[in-house]
Amino acid sequence: MLSLNILGLKKKSKKTNSLILESECWFRETLENVSLLAVILDLQGNIIFSNGFTVTLTGWNCDELLGHNWFDTLTPSEPVVKQTFLENIKQGTLPLHFEIQDSV
Repeated sequence: MLSLNILGLKKKSKKTNSLILESECWFRETLENVSLLAVILDLQGNIIFSNGFTVTLTGWNCDELLGHNWFDTLTPSEPVVKQTFLENIKQGTLPLHFEIQDSV
């Protein structure tokens, strides 16, 4: 009986993994096609995904962005942004939205 439960969990796990992969593909496709700046950062602030709109807007190419730190590369004059990000990562309270007020 125990082995049947384990097999059932494995089947459920495969189905769950499939749904997660499908959701990830849908999410990534959405980000790639939205006319908004969209990036995904790792926990240190390094860019692991950048959509085409971001590339067009910044004038950088994908190779220049991927793997580089967002804060050091694109917002070096705004140290409070990096500080807020890193502090909130440590506390587990990362804000869903953070806007820089334009000084122009």
